[in-house]
Amino acid sequence: MERILVVDDEPITRMDISEILKEANYNVVGEAKDGYEAIEKCEQYKPDFVIMDVKMPLLDGLKAAKVINEKKLSRGVVLLTAYSNKEFIEEAKKIGIIGYICLLYTSPSPRDRTRS
Repeated sequence: MERILVVDDEPITRMDISEILKEANYNVVGEAKDGYEAIEKCEQYKPDFVIMDVKMPLLDGLKAAKVINEKKLSRGVVLLTAYSNKEFIEEAKKIGIIGYICLLYTSPSPRDRTRS
């Protein structure tokens, strides 16, 4: 079973991602709230994969992923973010990110809001 570390500065997002992975029978070995904690937990738990947000305080996901990849602390990092900026994607490619998932948020239409 794949061992996964979930990293996001938003607790509810970490919880949601972890629950989705657990329901799909993945082994979530830990969670982290920033890049520094992600590196520390990678050293501690040796996850197979890291799913990490790009924009976080203290140390962002790109910088943390670079360290994780350079130190070979995981088999791969997947970035999960709401940002589809080309510079993030290009930087991710340079540091060896294995996946970049862009979440698109849309606000409900007025018609949908009246149905609630």
